[in-house]
Order: sequence, then structure tokens, then C-alpha cells
Amino acid sequence: MLRIAVFGAAGNAKSRVVTEALARGHEVTAVVRAPSRCPDLNPDAIHRTGDAQNPDHVAALPTGQHVIVAATRPAQVARPNARRSPDHSCPASPAPPTP
Repeated sequence: MLRIAVFGAAGNAKSRVVTEALARGHEVTAVVRAPSRCPDLNPDAIHRTGDAQNPDHVAALPTGQHVIVAATRPAQVARPNARRSPDHSCPASPAPPTP
């Protein structure tokens, strides 16, 4: 099993990378820039926020990972001081409905 970090994990192509890696039994950390994208992430992945344009985020988030997938497009507006939670966690998701 590999530990894989995917930057831009809510995007069309990278969400497929996340799904495929999980299906193959890997542990995936799905990283999105905006906390509002966390609900779009695969629920089986570890959810984190971070900006691929921020060197501190790029250095911190993949710690302990075997593979990093980072095929992101530039943000529309440069955000060098983008606000993120100190631990890069996504907001808590509501619990799934019980059957």
C-alpha cells in the first residue's frame, strides 16, 4: 500500500486519480485549495486543505507520503497568504443519513 497525496483532488481528472488509487487499496490524502470543495471529495480519502502555490503547504502536507500527484492549474488570483486551518483539516462533514 502506498500513501498518496493528491493536490487539486476535487478537479475532474484528479478526482479520478483519487478514486482509482483508493480502489487499488492505497491510502489517499485529497488536498483542495478551498474548504468549500471538501464536500466534493471522495469520502474514503483523508481530506485536507492547502494551496499548491504556497511552498509551506507543499512542504507540510505531503509529509509521510510515498507519492505526490500535483497537476494543478494556477489560481485565478495569486493568494500567497491564503488562510487555512493550522492543521489543514477540512470542515467536519455532516454524518451520512442512517437507513
